[in-house]
Amino acid sequence: MAYSGRITIMDQQNNFVSAFSEIFRFLCDDPSTPGRDWEVIFTELDNSPNNFSYIQYEGTLNVESLNIWIYLPTGFVTEYTFQVNGSTLQEGIDYVIDWVLGKVKFLTGTPPYEVSYSYKFKRYRVILKNTGLGGDEEIYVGFLLCSSGYDKANVLVRCYRGYIAGLTTFFDTTHGIPANASSTHPMFGFWSGAIDMWIFSNKQRIIIVARNNTYYTFCYVGNIFRLCPPKEYPQPLWIQTDLWGQASLSSTVFYDSTDSNRKFLCYPRTAPGWMINYANAWSSNYSMIPTQSGGTRRTIAYPQGVPRVLWPLYLKCDGMIAGMPDGFYFAPGLSLSSESQIQIGDDTYIIFQNCWRTGWSDFMAIKEA
Repeated sequence: MAYSGRITIMDQQNNFVSAFSEIFRFLCDDPSTPGRDWEVIFTELDNSPNNFSYIQYEGTLNVESLNIWIYLPTGFVTEYTFQVNGSTLQEGIDYVIDWVLGKVKFLTGTPPYEVSYSYKFKRYRVILKNTGLGGDEEIYVGFLLCSSGYDKANVLVRCYRGYIAGLTTFFDTTHGIPANASSTHPMFGFWSGAIDMWIFSNKQRIIIVARNNTYYTFCYVGNIFRLCPPKEYPQPLWIQTDLWGQASLSSTVFYDSTDSNRKFLCYPRTAPGWMINYANAWSSNYSMIPTQSGGTRRTIAYPQGVPRVLWPLYLKCDGMIAGMPDGFYFAPGLSLSSESQIQIGDDTYIIFQNCWRTGWSDFMAIKEA
């Protein structure tokens, strides 16, 4: 599994654009590392009139060596030009560019020299592919940045039962979340100000945690662990976030940081999400065991010197136990703090709180790589 560590975004003006770019730079920029080897297989420009259309970037790059990747401020680089001393460079001759990840490699000239750049960041629907832990599956996940260009942004999340190459507007097809879910699509959010972000990924799923000020937002997308042979449950897909809405923003809910509906990954019953059930159809009728709502609960406190126990979680979908989420655990108990670490044997776990809540049942633990 790949773990990003803390990624800090300090771009106060366009912080959500930078954060969105860093997600793909981590997930897709190292094919030799499982979890960083997600493949971009689909991009489509989003022209929703309710979202901002582009953000202009201009600046300079210092070229110290040829044939070395240099990163631009963001990914999704369009309408770009590069100049040296007023002369425009030619793509394919003077440079090559990965426009999705926002990196450029210069091929000519005598370093060191300075290159002026100009480009537009535009919002694209993006679908990534990976092959599962066994290397023989096809897992497709999608992301789209949605923002009116002010101080809040949501990232709409998708997961697909298959992919049809060459099909336009695939992002919103019924191969993903049902079309009738127009106002309940899972999203996670960015607010204004500095953003801290953690990414935990492997070849079957992606977990993203982001913090704005003292508030946390969450995303899980991809496979869960089956409790049966693969042929009995061929696509154990799950999406879980703490926000919901739709890409057009016409009914998108940009929740305030302390909205009561927001929950972390251990409480999916009242938070947005979808799961593939055993009939290979999407369902939102699921809950988490043992943290589902209702029933009698007791406060858990660990006496001094007693090791803390991390609880495994099970997903119940349409009345059946569907499987176990991959990579995180319920961490009930007092005296915890978000972003602290727990060491169990040789494994390290990072603690995150439930959005803004810090009660005894409001912590989860995610295992580092």
